[in-house]
Amino acid sequence: VSVVAEPLSAAVFGESCTAEDLEAAREASAAKSRFLATVSHELRTPLNAIIGFSDVLDQEYFGGFESTKQKEYVGLIRQSGSHLLSIVNTLLDVSKIEAGRYELDPETFDVSTLMVEIGGLMREEARRKGLRVDVRPAAGLELVADRQACHQILLNLVANAVKFTETGAVTLESRVRDGFCELLVSDTGIGIAEADLGRLGMPFVQLSSGLSRR
Repeated sequence: VSVVAEPLSAAVFGESCTAEDLEAAREASAAKSRFLATVSHELRTPLNAIIGFSDVLDQEYFGGFESTKQKEYVGLIRQSGSHLLSIVNTLLDVSKIEAGRYELDPETFDVSTLMVEIGGLMREEARRKGLRVDVRPAAGLELVADRQACHQILLNLVANAVKFTETGAVTLESRVRDGFCELLVSDTGIGIAEADLGRLGMPFVQLSSGLSRR
């Protein structure tokens, strides 16, 4: 007996997917989005408590610390809690985007103030690695945009730059070119090969993986 195997065309495979299959896939996706939203909301309550109480300790409202290490560790708890909260908020944003319910909230804000905030959040982590964070805002530049979204985008970019830079500096700058505002993050790290640029922005894609990734 001889057997000949031929691959099915994409068209034939597509025809084999019934309406019930498509509806099941949509329901599974919707269930995942609901799960993400529910978990994100539940996680934010204890995280806010952790951040709040660690902030009270850090401000020494009920007495000072016996050593500088204690204050440093409380600060790290607060910083780590804030970072984890930002991750949870990102999960919530993703679920909103997938449900088509993510709404932008435009407002007028000063770009330099936002950039200084980002630099302040990352400067301590950069200092521990021996790095410098340079903030170079354009004078008098205002934007009408979703400030929180801009904050999250810049923080993610600067945090990644600090994470993957071993020596030198991370620079955050703004400028106006041809009537557009440009926000730029640069670093003295390993960089990205031109051949890999096309893969950036794809979901769950990293250019290297594993515990030793640099």
